[in-house]
Amino acid sequence: MDITERVKKIWGAWDIRFFILLSLFCQILLVLLSPLRKRKQQKRIANLIWLLYLLADWVAIFGLGLLSNSQDESSGSNGRDDLLALWAPFFLLHLGGPDTITAFALEDNELWLRHLFGLISQLVPAGYVFLRAFPGNKLLVPEILIFIVGLVKYAERTYSLYRASSNVFKDYIVRGLDPGTNYYRQLCEYNLMRETQSLDLLQGRDIALQGIADNLVDIHIIRLAYYLFQSFKGYIADIRAMHYMVSASKEVFLMRPAIDVFRIIEVELNFMYDVLYSKAILVYSRIGYSLRFLCSCLILLAFFLFLFFKERDYNEFDIAATYTLFIGALSLEAVGLFNLIFSDWTIATLRNYPGIASSLDKFICFVFGGRWSGSISQVNLLNLSLVQRSTWLEKIGDSLCFTSILDEIYYKSHKSMSEKLKNKICSELKEKSLSFNLWKANDLLSSRGQWVLKRGPNTQLLWSVELEFEESLLVWHIATEICYQTTRKEGTTDVNNDREICKILSDYIVYLMVMQPNMMSTMGIWLVKYEETCKQAKNYFQPNQGLEEQCGMLIGKVRSNQVGITSVFYNAVRLVELVSQTDGNYKWTLMSSVWVEILSYVASHCTTNAHAQQLSKGRELVTFVWLLMIHLGLREYSETQPVAGYRV
Repeated sequence: MDITERVKKIWGAWDIRFFILLSLFCQILLVLLSPLRKRKQQKRIANLIWLLYLLADWVAIFGLGLLSNSQDESSGSNGRDDLLALWAPFFLLHLGGPDTITAFALEDNELWLRHLFGLISQLVPAGYVFLRAFPGNKLLVPEILIFIVGLVKYAERTYSLYRASSNVFKDYIVRGLDPGTNYYRQLCEYNLMRETQSLDLLQGRDIALQGIADNLVDIHIIRLAYYLFQSFKGYIADIRAMHYMVSASKEVFLMRPAIDVFRIIEVELNFMYDVLYSKAILVYSRIGYSLRFLCSCLILLAFFLFLFFKERDYNEFDIAATYTLFIGALSLEAVGLFNLIFSDWTIATLRNYPGIASSLDKFICFVFGGRWSGSISQVNLLNLSLVQRSTWLEKIGDSLCFTSILDEIYYKSHKSMSEKLKNKICSELKEKSLSFNLWKANDLLSSRGQWVLKRGPNTQLLWSVELEFEESLLVWHIATEICYQTTRKEGTTDVNNDREICKILSDYIVYLMVMQPNMMSTMGIWLVKYEETCKQAKNYFQPNQGLEEQCGMLIGKVRSNQVGITSVFYNAVRLVELVSQTDGNYKWTLMSSVWVEILSYVASHCTTNAHAQQLSKGRELVTFVWLLMIHLGLREYSETQPVAGYRV
């Protein structure tokens, strides 16, 4: 027998067994890894989840095809067809996927109709395998039970995708509502007061208005975040909330310290992620609880029926594989039940049992840790000239079009979100919120440094923020880096904090500009200006010298270069000289305030779709700022933008 025949024989004997176990393995990995992508910004984890997400469906579909095409003449004697018929609904069960992930990207929700067609089409091979073994099938009852569970799981996934699709999501928010009637408005206001009291969010609002230094406990954070999510989830579909809802949230956020503000938004974004990318919209409902109980009971009953089955004329490996499938299905159900109990959704709904909710919250924090890594990505333009890749690697990257991947490996770094940065962002946005009104709303939101500079004696710097947006960003980034490298840490802690804040926000905005351009939709031909600036940077900086030393000599080099007097570097040096004329203690405070305003400008002008997409990629600071601005009432007013007072 030649090697081809041997491989063919081995494949014919083990193909179905291999794919059924591989399908189970993919489901286990998806359950364990999919929650990580909403906490960490790591490409490796995201790529692995993406591979598993595609592989899980392909393996299950291909395995069902193998089952339907399997023709074993000896199956009548060894009863293998009975087991094959039992494996078919397990493939259907795996196609339903875990509760923790239904969509990898936001666009997957729009393909719900394809999944509905897939549900119908995969019933055909599963039913064919089932019917083929029907005469004399000794495992008929367990097969029917698992088939029902598989059908329910696949239907749950399809329905969750349907509900999270943009048009349906928007339709469910505004369906049956008439915000123009006084009756409905009064009803919403009554619900607002009732929810505030029954949820014990702030203990009758007194806690919200008391001393700023007092932090809310975790259970109040989760319940308040849940209420805010229910009230403001329409922003995902570009539907803004009613004025009194915004006023209520603004009152709370203005009186809370930065640590509470970011914790509330962190949990609220977690609810948004669950609705858009998991089965949460169905699982955390009465129907979902009933289906969970039904599926668990059916799987358990089918397992016991198989366990106590008397006749054992099957292949031993097939028996072991079937046990593995049952144990795997029961384990996945146990994990799903665990996630169902120990979740923010459960805590938010246990309004009348604060003791139980508090215990659940402590256990969740102990087991799962934070809901956001607090990582802020950094890219420094001047470092591009100091970190040189090999020529052959550059050529390979250009030819295979993965230069962006190499850029992330070589130039991207991370910084942790500090409490000082949270305080700075919150204080600046709260101050702007207090000055915000209907008549100057759009002017304030279109400001990217003007509002800060016009308030102080530094109007001579206005030209730097009135340039084209992409050019203004690069000018401020280079000027900030020069000041940071040439100025040693000051004597006071506050000045040093503002200095570090400038550095972090400057590198973060450039990271968004270079590696997340979809978050910077307001920029024009930014790529041309960016590449031009990078070429100039390589002319001014040498790879083998320190950045601090070269920044000190940069001013003289730029001044001596009469050709590029209109370049980004020339404007950056001019800005450095003007900023240096201000008081040393005030310089970093001013620059950090400008950077916070630039960040808020980016957040408010980024599309809601881009913010929603970023929820599955580890979340960005700019998304936190966007949601904080909404709660503080910092939003554009438009006569054509829909308004909905949806159910809370």
